[in-house]
Amino acid sequence: MLLFCLLAFGVPVSHAQMLPLEISDYLAQSDDVVVGKVTEIESRWIQNNTKIITDVAIQVEDPVKGPQNKEGVVHLQLPTGRVGAVGRSSPQLPAFKVDEEVLVFLDAQKKGYMVFGGIAGKYLIAPHPKTGEKYVFATSMPGHIRLEREIAKMHQQKAPDGVEFANTKGPMKIDFERRTLVKLDDFVKYLRDLDKRQETLTVTTSKSAE
Repeated sequence: MLLFCLLAFGVPVSHAQMLPLEISDYLAQSDDVVVGKVTEIESRWIQNNTKIITDVAIQVEDPVKGPQNKEGVVHLQLPTGRVGAVGRSSPQLPAFKVDEEVLVFLDAQKKGYMVFGGIAGKYLIAPHPKTGEKYVFATSMPGHIRLEREIAKMHQQKAPDGVEFANTKGPMKIDFERRTLVKLDDFVKYLRDLDKRQETLTVTTSKSAE
């Protein structure tokens, strides 16, 4: 189980698996990766009104990894939310809004999907105000650092040792002037190619071990 899930449900950190540092690791360890539009969000009580969870529905526009079909619907669950005057939140988990377009890394659970990697497993898609082309943006500093490093890999550049950014607290805003830009189509192609290489490596390693 991932660190963010364990913390959310009160499992000691000493028993938690640390999150990977690279998007390539997120890709390898996640069950599904999809680009889609958030269509529905509903928070509710569970366990005799002792815990709040939020169900999020995402209509798939482009399945990047996994068995999801285009125009299908992915249902994911977050151990956060608000019901009436009572709210439950975590800085380690992403927030979603209806109608926003996202790229998410997903971890398959018995009761549905959860976001793999917590807050760094969700990326926002936004059109350029001049060209209309879609770009990928991180919504958090952990996601921003990982995205910057992966963009450097895409262009075969040295990954930055650290990333400085003015807005280090709270959700990060879309900024076409100050961010390193990566087009959605280019990033999706990169992830698909990387996934194929990872699968090939896994098969080769498995055969070598036999």
